Amino acid sequence: MIGPQALIQVIQLGYAAVASRLLSPSDFGSYATALAAVGLLGLFANVGLDAAMSRSAEQSAAETRSVATFAVIVGGFLGVVTFALAQPWATLWGDSSAAGIIRVMALGVALVPLSAVVSGISRNRGRFRQLAILTATLLIAGMVVSVFGLWLWGSPLFLPVPGVAVQCGVPLLSSIAIGDWLLPGRLKRSSLHHVKFGGKALATNLFEYSGWMVLQFAVSRGLGAASLGQLNRAYVFSAAPLQGINSSLAMVLYPEFGERFDPDRGPAKLQRAAVLSSWLGCILGPLVGAAAFLLIPVVLGAEWQEAATISVVLAVAAGAAVSATPLTSYMQASNQFRTYWRIQAWTSRIYVCGAAYLLVAGNLMAAAMTFFAVNVARWLIVAAVAVRRKTVTMAYLKEIAVAAMVGSAILSSGLGIHWLSADSQAAATISLCVTAVLAAIVWLLRGVTSISPLVRDALFVVSTDSADDNGMPSQ
Repeated sequence: MIGPQALIQVIQLGYAAVASRLLSPSDFGSYATALAAVGLLGLFANVGLDAAMSRSAEQSAAETRSVATFAVIVGGFLGVVTFALAQPWATLWGDSSAAGIIRVMALGVALVPLSAVVSGISRNRGRFRQLAILTATLLIAGMVVSVFGLWLWGSPLFLPVPGVAVQCGVPLLSSIAIGDWLLPGRLKRSSLHHVKFGGKALATNLFEYSGWMVLQFAVSRGLGAASLGQLNRAYVFSAAPLQGINSSLAMVLYPEFGERFDPDRGPAKLQRAAVLSSWLGCILGPLVGAAAFLLIPVVLGAEWQEAATISVVLAVAAGAAVSATPLTSYMQASNQFRTYWRIQAWTSRIYVCGAAYLLVAGNLMAAAMTFFAVNVARWLIVAAVAVRRKTVTMAYLKEIAVAAMVGSAILSSGLGIHWLSADSQAAATISLCVTAVLAAIVWLLRGVTSISPLVRDALFVVSTDSADDNGMPSQ
């Protein structure tokens, strides 16, 4: 799954670079304002149905058709609501240009619930590759249309086209993703347990999204649309690629930790996945941040220098999110929502405090540092809870401590040369790459010499467990 997801991320970065050359920071500020509205309403449209369907042990045709009918009803209602709220939302955020973009995205919102059902069923059946190929094809088609529209008319109204293409195309071409057509049917009471679990997943997503939205609102009202555009592009070129890895890991792990969780093999598998993700996040975060810091001014132009500056912090924060993914996925898939909500209550406080400080300081870096604090705090709290409940052992804490130190060394070496060198961008990137290679060599040697069997086992579980457990090649 991570292979196709990586390809999608590369394509999206290329599209983002072209679009950023054709539009101004203010245009992307309007787009970010529209995304905040549609993202919030999209969460309600999703209703957590993708998570609920992916973890279900048994799915009959009548049950999936019942859930599809529920999805159509919810999607139609929220599509109309999104269209109607376009102008009030734009006025609230102080950016009237966002209203037209929201109306274009309303079409996608209407089909988000049905798309979520298809995605969840596809993941439950292990059809990761088919879903990824369909998504990539629709995304590329939407990007082609979007680029031509931006080039000919220079209007941000074409920015949502790729997302709308995916949201509409996945349910309409459901036979590719799940192996048969998903058609609405009679509503059944027995399917309500999917909706109930989906509601818990919705509350979890709302917690997280609301905090990020508050931060963006503070940027829009305190610093203006152009600064919000800088934050949007910095996120796309630094945190978004790592969030793609995060999503792929969650998609693969969620079914494993749901109703089919093996109490004998499951805990060991969870610990190995948690160790691997910790190393992955701690090494990739600084590397992606350095690459974004170097490339954004070159690819997008000098006007995006502020985005380049905050991209390092955003990337490291996203790396911490990747590190926490196995444990957060386990908590949600195993229905430990109350515990996870308490954790999110603390991270929400960080978001609110960060937004308040941003309004006082008037500095965009405050938004990036808030995002960093939220993701690192979540990772550490989730890890502490997992150890206390003996979900993982103390050996996991030792591994994440070493991984965090390696990640800090990568980042520190780059920052040190950044301060000392005249050609700071190139020097920082070279330094980070060299340090990362050395860290990877040390990591592999530790596994080979049995000094760190957990890390070695983590490599093994990724290469073989998908075939062993799912009866299919690793995706």
